[in-house]
Amino acid sequence: MTLYHFFGCAFLSFSIPFWLFIFTVWKDPLRVIVFITSAFFWLLSLFLSSVLWYAVEPLRSQLAFGLVFSVLFQEAFRLAFYALLKKAESGLMLLLEVEAKRNPAEPAKTFNRATMSYVSGLGFGVMSGIFSMLNVLASSGGAGIVGIRGGSQLFFLTSALMTHALILLHTCWSVVFHAHLDRRQWWAPPIVVASHMLISCLTLFNQSDNPQYAISLVPAFVMLIIFAFWALYVSGLRVRTLKQGVCCCLLTPATGQVFVPAN
Repeated sequence: MTLYHFFGCAFLSFSIPFWLFIFTVWKDPLRVIVFITSAFFWLLSLFLSSVLWYAVEPLRSQLAFGLVFSVLFQEAFRLAFYALLKKAESGLMLLLEVEAKRNPAEPAKTFNRATMSYVSGLGFGVMSGIFSMLNVLASSGGAGIVGIRGGSQLFFLTSALMTHALILLHTCWSVVFHAHLDRRQWWAPPIVVASHMLISCLTLFNQSDNPQYAISLVPAFVMLIIFAFWALYVSGLRVRTLKQGVCCCLLTPATGQVFVPAN
């Protein structure tokens, strides 16, 4: 039973991020570099949060204290990674040009800021998810029955769903954060920080003797839907382009005509 919990929670947490990495990142060396670098930046934010938590000894038992500063450090490093990515843009474009000259037969690749923001957010989120679920997965694979000592039977399921939502939220947050900084629209990044802080603070309700998982889960997925559409919008998706994309997917290679499913 515990083995089922282990694999179920692992697949629920990382299935969609895994396939996003395989289909959108894995085949492009530049995207892999950005993915790994952004994951390293998240680790740096965790390191600074740990140093602060250890330094302030009287507040070590206060989970809210560590949580607030952890979110602030993560957003500071999201901003730092944006600055690094913008500074390295010319060099990355040069690398793409050199690669295009070496492989003239392959389609030329272009540097797309929205794509790099998406990849950096995915790296941020995956590393966050790994550290969030590591101990939970280790516990779920051990001997025992969920809830046998009075704990909630929904703990592992809730942890997996929350991790899944936060990975995708980090991806959307980075796209929105970077896009509005590029446009010098300073009102949007504080919204990203505030939403991250809100979702993280709502998880404190899960620490009580009678955890209210819905208080954190429902807002997290509602926020995910909102930021997913926001990220798609700032990336250039419109109703017209969406229709064109659907039509392209329905084109048959043989005739070039649009395929319309029968009623």
